[in-house]
Amino acid sequence: KKGRHQMIVPTGAATAEPDIDGAIATTVAHLTGPVLGNNFDVNFGFSGMEKLSAQLRDARTKSGWERRFGAPIPFFHGVRRLYECLEVEYTAPGATRPLYADFLDLAGRREAAELFRASARGWERLASLAMETLSGLGTYTDICEERMRLIMTRGYAARDEIRALGEKADALAGEYGAPDAGQRRQLFVEMADIVDANIALERRAVQLL
Repeated sequence: KKGRHQMIVPTGAATAEPDIDGAIATTVAHLTGPVLGNNFDVNFGFSGMEKLSAQLRDARTKSGWERRFGAPIPFFHGVRRLYECLEVEYTAPGATRPLYADFLDLAGRREAAELFRASARGWERLASLAMETLSGLGTYTDICEERMRLIMTRGYAARDEIRALGEKADALAGEYGAPDAGQRRQLFVEMADIVDANIALERRAVQLL
């Protein structure tokens, strides 16, 4: 849709000093409290991270990853989306933490920057776990990467190619077969542990900010 990927580029000379303290305060507010002011806010900030951890550990309810991603196709697509959303889409690599840590260094908040840099290594490890899980599917990852490239660069104009690549990915995931229940549980618990560690690091960073 029009404006879906809007980019704003400032031009001309700056007329005032950047409001660094205000920018940091906004980030802290969005990590610790509401962002949109509606029910979807549970998916943002520390609340969203805690929700992800809880769903990764949940082996009983339909919202838990064990039930949502138990079959081969949902499992591989869910794990792939986790990787994409941490490294490619909606973010910069490492869930944007390395970039934000660099900003905090420039802003003179070095102790908080080091904590965000440590959490960045955790998010990178989480993305790596997801990618490692996909590594045995042959061309699956290549197909998904090409599909994402088309979505990001050509969008609706490449809809037929995108649909065809999605069907190929589904077929490969279905043929390969997902890890068994024990392997999935081990993977999801390891992922949840990483998320919990990152939350602890970032809460400490927020206290410093």
